[in-house]
Amino acid sequence: MNENGKLEREELSFLYKSILEGRSDSDILNEYAYLSDIGQLKFPLRTNDNLIKDRRMEMEIVLEVLKDSIKQAVQPLMVKQREEHFAQVAEISGALLENNLTKVRRDKLDGARYIIYNGNNIPRNLNKWQLLDLLRKNIDNVYRRYTIDVFDQYYLPHLKALMPEMETQGFWPQVETEPYEVIMKIQELTKRENLKGVCPLCDGLENQLPPLLRPDYSYVA
Repeated sequence: MNENGKLEREELSFLYKSILEGRSDSDILNEYAYLSDIGQLKFPLRTNDNLIKDRRMEMEIVLEVLKDSIKQAVQPLMVKQREEHFAQVAEISGALLENNLTKVRRDKLDGARYIIYNGNNIPRNLNKWQLLDLLRKNIDNVYRRYTIDVFDQYYLPHLKALMPEMETQGFWPQVETEPYEVIMKIQELTKRENLKGVCPLCDGLENQLPPLLRPDYSYVA
């Protein structure tokens, strides 16, 4: 079999897709063998990596030429994604602070009690368990509104960055033992410029691209 013969469109698509996914030459050869074994190989079986290396070199040359264009295309998307993420974190923080938790303060005369102000700025005294009950209700509403997955993956890492002890103790134990301190940190997250920590979205659109499509890539075959 001439393994360096003409390549049909379907095989080229298979090779380019595999390379863009960051698969090694040996992985791609193994995929050829696997597809052949299960009777699903729609092009010739390849047993050496010369053809793959040639395609990889071609792609790297093309992507090197296109690198600046890719970077220019990706950058605005990254900025937009970051802005939308910051806005969502602020929005979730606002939802967690409903029921006037934006206006809760520790009682200066009794550190075990709290004062909360309603919309008319009228104060009401709360104990720790009453404060915790308000926060719990808001968290439950956030779960329903945004889903637990969004909260855990894209919001919680930023809250934990402001409360390192939460990383060790866990979210709910921290909420139950120190609801007021958690509320104070949530208030900080309503300000986009104070966003700390890293969640999957903070890695940026660039890191979500296939390895060879990232503006500044390096690859070891």
